[in-house]
Amino acid sequence: MKIYRPRTAIAFPLQIVLVVPFVLQIFGAVGLVGYLSFMNGRRAVDDLAKQLMDRTSDVVDEHLQSYLAIPHTLNQINADAIRRGILDIRDRETVGKYFWDQIQAYNVTYIGIGLSTGGGIAAASYDGKTGTIDDWTTEPSKTNTNYATDAEGNRIRINATWDWDNFSEPWYTEPIAAGKPIWAKITTSNLPTGPYIAASASRPIYDSQNRLLGMVAVDIHLLKLSDFLRDLDISQSGQIFIMERDGTLIANSGTDKPFTLINDKVQRLRAVDSPDPTIQAIAKHLQASDGSQSSVQVTDLQLDLQGKGILFTLYPGAMNMAWTG
Repeated sequence: MKIYRPRTAIAFPLQIVLVVPFVLQIFGAVGLVGYLSFMNGRRAVDDLAKQLMDRTSDVVDEHLQSYLAIPHTLNQINADAIRRGILDIRDRETVGKYFWDQIQAYNVTYIGIGLSTGGGIAAASYDGKTGTIDDWTTEPSKTNTNYATDAEGNRIRINATWDWDNFSEPWYTEPIAAGKPIWAKITTSNLPTGPYIAASASRPIYDSQNRLLGMVAVDIHLLKLSDFLRDLDISQSGQIFIMERDGTLIANSGTDKPFTLINDKVQRLRAVDSPDPTIQAIAKHLQASDGSQSSVQVTDLQLDLQGKGILFTLYPGAMNMAWTG
């Protein structure tokens, strides 16, 4: 016969019974307060980061729009001077010096006029330092002659010559198709003066009887545009880049060029192929999301890039992007 004995209840000291509930309440209260403080601090940091991003975006927009307005303003001034007869396009020496003076005054690469006859005249600073003059005609051949100049813009010697045809250049043909001032397709050339890759603002020009005379254009070399972005006042760890909507790089504030040379030919880079890992990450994310610029995508990019803020500003035919670290 088995004898069942009642189990003895485990006795806890009175101190534990009285103290433990209070300790648990204290830890719970401290933990809750700590969690709320952490969340409030994180929200404050996020607010500050957003303010920094907004400020950076405003700075980038203001300076970039002002800089990119210069070519169109110059084109308007030059078109008006030609239409009113102030600038005689038949006087090639004077027109060359006129454009040469503008090259000295403005941070652009090229200012010129392509005539409907096939000829033209321009001033350029292909190396970003030295002013030169380009002069081309259709007779006896479609050849452009680049002249070195003295301190007054006078031609002193021939630097180089190369084939040139107005009617095959986007800065000449695209404004005719558009019927208005535009930014033409970015062009690349391997000139005797070196690799040339530029964004061209151009517009049709007319005489006093409203007859088409040709096109005026102002170019900004992409390296000059990159230099401009690099000089902008943004955060110390911030960077900016501009790319076309198809993902091709235009310019960036880093030290990497937006193009490369393959067999001495200029080859533009896609953002996903940039040597800069951050540009690659942003471009790949946009590629995966079909280029959406929704707030959700911005949040995702912030997470993907370990908290770096991403700013988007859309421009005609291009997208300006800046991030702050």
